[in-house]
Amino acid sequence: VQEQEFTVELPQEKLRDAVGRIMFAVSTDETRRILTGVLMEVAPQEIRFVGLDGFRLAMQKVAGDFTLPEGKESVSAIIPGRILGEFARMLGEGEEPARVVCGKNRFMIAFEDTCCYTSLLTGEFINYKQIVPTSWQSQVRLRRDDFITAIERASLMAREGKNNLLRLSLTDREMNITANAERGTALETIPVEYSQESFKIAFNARYLYDVIRNVYTEEMCMRFNSSVSPCTIAPLEGDQYIYLVLPVRVLD
Repeated sequence: VQEQEFTVELPQEKLRDAVGRIMFAVSTDETRRILTGVLMEVAPQEIRFVGLDGFRLAMQKVAGDFTLPEGKESVSAIIPGRILGEFARMLGEGEEPARVVCGKNRFMIAFEDTCCYTSLLTGEFINYKQIVPTSWQSQVRLRRDDFITAIERASLMAREGKNNLLRLSLTDREMNITANAERGTALETIPVEYSQESFKIAFNARYLYDVIRNVYTEEMCMRFNSSVSPCTIAPLEGDQYIYLVLPVRVLD
C-alpha cells in the first residue's frame, strides 16, 4: 500500500474507540475482499479510519501530531477488518500509547507487553471522499438519546414486518418514526430542529440503528438531499465522525 514503513503512536483508548465505532460498516463479503478491510489514512494532524460495505459508510478521526515519512503528505494502509477489530478489543483505557507500525505488507500494533501482527490487504480502496456529499438540501438537528430509544422501540415492530423498515417523517419541530407490520403500527415522535418543508425518508431499521448506536455526541445532524440519496450523519460542529447510510426507496 505504501513503499516505506511508517510508525505512529496514539492513545490506546482513542484507537480502540475509533476502530470499534466503524466495525459495523466493514463488509463481510469476500467477493469484494478490499471492502473487508479498514482504510487507515495518516496525515500530519489526524488519522482516519474508514469502513464501508455498500449500504453504510463509517469514518472516525483521531486528532494528533503524527510524523510521516519524508516527502509524504499522507500515507495509508488497508487492514483486515475482522482482525483489526480483535486487536482493538485488546487495547486498554486511558492515554497509554499504542504504537502502530505499517510496512509494505505487514501491520503491527504494540502496546504494553503485547505485539499483534497481520498482513495488509493489497488493492485500491473505494474513494470514499467521492461518496460523502459535500452539500445538502436540508438538515435536522436532534438529540442522540431521543433518537436511539425511539428507533429501538419502533424496530420491535419493524422486525415483524416484511422488510424491517422504519419511515421517518419530518415536520417543523418533530420527527415521526413509524414501523408497519401485519399486527399493527408503531409510531414514535421526538422533538427536532428542522426548518425546511416536510420531508419523508425510509431506512432499513438495523442499518440505521447500527449508525446511531455509534454516535457519541449528545446532539447530531442528519443531512439529506433527497429521499433516495445517501443520508449523512455528523456532529453539529466539526467532522470527528461521519456516517452515511443509504435509504430504502418506498412507494407511498
